[in-house]
Amino acid sequence: MPDPSRDGLPLLTMGGAPLLTTGGVPLLLAATQLCTMTEMPVESPYGVRWQVQLSLAIMPV
Repeated sequence: MPDPSRDGLPLLTMGGAPLLTTGGVPLLLAATQLCTMTEMPVESPYGVRWQVQLSLAIMPV
């Protein structure tokens, strides 16, 4: 799953300036975390949709 503390942040140079593509668009970090379910998901019907609630544990790297 995406790492909420780093995913989508701009990639920076050593001086702290954002790295840009040739078109001037900032390069962004794509950071993920390895997770596992700690309990079985709970599903609830919600009209024509389903709501799923589950608990995750972040695995060590």
